[in-house]
Order: sequence, then C-alpha cells, then structure tokens
Amino acid sequence: MRIAQRSWLGITLLYMAYVTYLSTLPGDTVSKWGLQELLTNLMHVPMYSALAFFVLKTLGKFSVSTGIIAFMVSVSYGILNEYLQAQIPSRTFSIGDMFLNTLGATLMILCFFYITKTCIDT
Repeated sequence: MRIAQRSWLGITLLYMAYVTYLSTLPGDTVSKWGLQELLTNLMHVPMYSALAFFVLKTLGKFSVSTGIIAFMVSVSYGILNEYLQAQIPSRTFSIGDMFLNTLGATLMILCFFYITKTCIDT
C-alpha cells in the first residue's frame, strides 16, 4: 500500500469512528442540539457520500471494481451502524436511514464515475 493510500486509510478509519460516535449518542442528546428530525435524517446523505469518497481514495485509482467495493463497504457500514443504534436507548433501527446511507454512497460513486469518464473522454 502506498503512503498516500495509507493516509487515506487513516482518514477513513477516523471518519468511521466519528460517525459511529455520532450514531451511538442517545436520541435525547441529538434533540438537545436543536436539530429537527428531517435535518438529522438528511445528514445521512452527505455523511455516507463522504465515507464513499474516503473509501474510494483509500482504494486508489478509480475503476468499476473499486466503485463496487466502496459501495459495499459504505452500505455494510451503514447497516452495522443502524444495528448499533438499535442497541442505544431512545434510538432505533431505520430502513429509511439505510436508504439515505445508500443514496449518499451511490451519489458519490456516480460522481467519481462521471468525472473519471469525462476526464478520459477529453
């Protein structure tokens, strides 16, 4: 693994730890921040877009196979996080959140695909 990839791996793991920390906060803590439920739910899209970005950068050169791996890692992590939330008082397992996690990862991977294709075609 190259030095740049190791750096991205470290960033990815730290980011995953941060997302896990946020996911395990009791529900009343999140509501104390004054975040409305809709805003809190919509944050899943950029959070999992960022996760997919970090995983893609960790994997190195973008290709269809790295896109699939990044998608699988991001979605699997989202499922795991939802399971962890179900174990926290006042938090629940949410299919809607899993959908938003998947949407975020998918959007980032499609952006990478589009940018890579555009750069190659020019």
